[in-house]
Amino acid sequence: MRLIYFLGFLLCTSTLFSQYTISGKVMDYLTKEPVIGATVLIQNSQIGGVTNIDGVYQITANVQPGQYNIICQFVSFENDTQHIEVTDAKPLVVDFNIKEKTIQLQAANVSAKKLENTQNAMMFLKKNDARVVEAISKEEISKRADGSISSAAKRITGVNVEAGKYIYVRGLSDRYSKTLVNGSEIPGLDPDRNTVQLDFFPSTFIENIRIDKSFSANLPGDFSGGIMTIATKKASDSLTVELSQLVAYNTLSSLNKNFLTYTSTFQDHLAFDGGSRDVPLTVKNSEVPVFFANNEQLEKVTQSFSKQMDFHTKTSPLNFSTRFSISNQLRVFGKPLGYFVGIKYQKKFTHLAKDAFIGRYTLTGNVNEVDGLTVNRLLDNNKSNEQSFWAAYASLEYMLNANHDITLYALRHQNADKTVQFSEGPLPSDAPNIIYQTSALLYTQRMLEYVSVQGNSREMLNHKDLSLAYTIAYARSRQYQPDLRFFNNDYQVVGADTVYKVQSALYNVPTRFYRDLKEKTLNPNLSITYALPKKGRLSLGASYLNKQRSVRQQRFNYQLQGLDFNGQVADFFSDQNMHLPLASQTNPQNGYMYIADVSELRNTYNGSLSKWASYLCLDQTIKEKIRVNAGIRALKTHMQLVSNDVSLAKAKLDNFNILPSLNLTYKVKENQNLRFVYSHAIAQPTFREIAPFADYDFATGWVRIGNASLEQTKIQNVDLRYELYSKDKELFSLGGFYKRFHKPIEVVFNPLAANATPEITWVNTGSLDDRQSPYAHLYGIECEVRKKVNINQKTSLLGVNVAYMHSATEIDSLSMVVMRSSNPTAKNTRTLYGQSPYILNVFYEQELKGNLRSMCSFNLTGRRLAVVMLGGIPDVYTREIPSLDWVLSKTFKKLQIRCYIKNILDPTIKMTHSYKGEEYVFNSFKRGRDIGVQLGYRF
Repeated sequence: MRLIYFLGFLLCTSTLFSQYTISGKVMDYLTKEPVIGATVLIQNSQIGGVTNIDGVYQITANVQPGQYNIICQFVSFENDTQHIEVTDAKPLVVDFNIKEKTIQLQAANVSAKKLENTQNAMMFLKKNDARVVEAISKEEISKRADGSISSAAKRITGVNVEAGKYIYVRGLSDRYSKTLVNGSEIPGLDPDRNTVQLDFFPSTFIENIRIDKSFSANLPGDFSGGIMTIATKKASDSLTVELSQLVAYNTLSSLNKNFLTYTSTFQDHLAFDGGSRDVPLTVKNSEVPVFFANNEQLEKVTQSFSKQMDFHTKTSPLNFSTRFSISNQLRVFGKPLGYFVGIKYQKKFTHLAKDAFIGRYTLTGNVNEVDGLTVNRLLDNNKSNEQSFWAAYASLEYMLNANHDITLYALRHQNADKTVQFSEGPLPSDAPNIIYQTSALLYTQRMLEYVSVQGNSREMLNHKDLSLAYTIAYARSRQYQPDLRFFNNDYQVVGADTVYKVQSALYNVPTRFYRDLKEKTLNPNLSITYALPKKGRLSLGASYLNKQRSVRQQRFNYQLQGLDFNGQVADFFSDQNMHLPLASQTNPQNGYMYIADVSELRNTYNGSLSKWASYLCLDQTIKEKIRVNAGIRALKTHMQLVSNDVSLAKAKLDNFNILPSLNLTYKVKENQNLRFVYSHAIAQPTFREIAPFADYDFATGWVRIGNASLEQTKIQNVDLRYELYSKDKELFSLGGFYKRFHKPIEVVFNPLAANATPEITWVNTGSLDDRQSPYAHLYGIECEVRKKVNINQKTSLLGVNVAYMHSATEIDSLSMVVMRSSNPTAKNTRTLYGQSPYILNVFYEQELKGNLRSMCSFNLTGRRLAVVMLGGIPDVYTREIPSLDWVLSKTFKKLQIRCYIKNILDPTIKMTHSYKGEEYVFNSFKRGRDIGVQLGYRF
């Protein structure tokens, strides 16, 4: 009987509540674009759904037939309510068109903004942009605990980061890529490159990173691999206060008793040199006298330099960082003013000693007769780095009226690296019986200040179809390297004694080096857009870039006269060893040293760069299926570099380019795109590459000399890509690309160098011999898959992206002559400098119980050309680098806890030659594993 009652109850219940489906699409009322992440709820219930990347939602639940209201909600948009009736009929389709929320304040309407820091927002961007775009959001960066933009960028398809600083897109070196902040160019921080060091940007204060892989007329035309745009944080709609603290342990660097350091001041912790490393006033105020011109003054000058040329050890602390930010919206003059202010401070200690090795080799004969390379140096390497960093960032957003908003961005980044490097080992080819020792005390201080004003007028001249956008950005940077100190010596064990020497005939004498790079940029941009029917736009724009760079260098050598060395560096640089003989002495005694100013005027220079550009761009949809983005950009460039050595001619570069672009998108279905791209672009020499002077690189022991006759590289680009966006956060894309470079700029050893020291220079392929092909080629395939996986009723996300690239360029004819003198069968082509053959990324994101999330990420970059050698010596390649990271995070109401282990595999980072099947290590080291815990609290 009870069973009959129970079945009857079930029957009655099924008549009262039946499975019912409500679905539809949520669109932006003004833009007619899908709204991602909107919530659709049945009023007065918890039954609802969320829109996916196409703006589609679906509600399936047991509901009683009757009358209902369903509500569509989304942050910064007005709620929309529709009345429905649930019956036994087939499922209902209910669409929404929601408007951006406006707040009436006297005579002004202020519109709120859309979210741009979520994964769904980036998926929407990739799907609906006219160009081939990759993007990663703040949400995804946070999940992977990427502390800097450099570590975040390498997760993007076809992107790797060289030396943790420089972006390589599609295997191309940083020469062919560009970095913008909020759409504006900023100055570089490296005198030898023209790009931005990405490790300088913390991920804390960004909304998203996008990389445009295809060119359109409204973008700068001097890139080919990709152009990275960093979008910084904006204000929240309500008061938000955030505080976070990170503590991390590195298995090789943290709590290490053998951490190398030297005495410095408290200001080092604030990333400022306190003046202890400045050139002494005795040198600033007067010239260093030559020997015997005024030995009394020379002795004072020599003794005025810091005596510290040695180092000591200490126990390194844990790595840590602290971040605080506050954001809100206030009323100023009756209108809302949004602000975001944040500051971050961090300390990081890195010690490279395990498997750290330096090797240098030569080929002493014909490859058909020599079985191996001759060893010049085999050095065990110890290197410790203490990094202090702080960043302050602010943004202000003000709505002048309903159609005009203005945003101010300001940031200040300050970084300082205090480094000690000590290497020791034999010099088999030069002096086989001694052990060579070399040490360096290095300090690099970097600063970046950036201010930008952006404005948008949506109804220009009271015309609803005419809009204006403008940006004015000013930035200045400085890389200050005061008092880099280098000391070389050797020792030999003779019986029971150890004999130390300083031999200038075998290596450089003790040296102090100073370099100060300052750069500033001014970059205004203006764009006028006319709205056409069917989502079309016609844009006309102009931009100007002015860049000013100054480089000041000084070098001082210690001249030694019969001075003994007992192995104690502090004793060697004592005042007693700096007493100089008087000019009246006819036979000066041995046993002293003095400083000599060996600075060269040619190494101090000023550079200027001006770029004027204008463009016309059409973006039009044809018959709802075909989207055409076509345009043309005119670019005028003038670069000039003037050395302080008046005997050297100015280095100049003047170019005018017309750069066309065509981006075609065919919408196969609502969620499928087929893209075709054809464009022209350029890559131009940097300041350093056209500077017609030589300087000595202490890191490698090589001389670098610029080439004032360098020409720009012209590049043709072709892309073809298919994209499928199936569900929320799911996608599949497959594409191929081809690039042809006319006269690419390559770094090579100068085969005509007159001195014994290796000399690096830059050449255009094909510019030295008419028989050479002036072209280089690059082609590749890129694929990305993101798929949701259900395991134990929990949703997980699996992502894979892979890029394969192949390039070829001819070796310049002069280098080929030298190469074939020792290797007659040497090929006359090689890969482009820095080009990686493949890049693989895999991630697995899993939702566990109670807001517990696990994220595992794997990255693998193929070997790439690092150093182009001279003659028959094989080129140096950076070997494959696998990286595996794991992050576990737990979110409570206001507290988030994140734990991670990075570089789990801890591979040995190697740069090697390969000769007749044997590997010769050029450079190697291990980084250690990072284990961190981060606590974040939102008030």
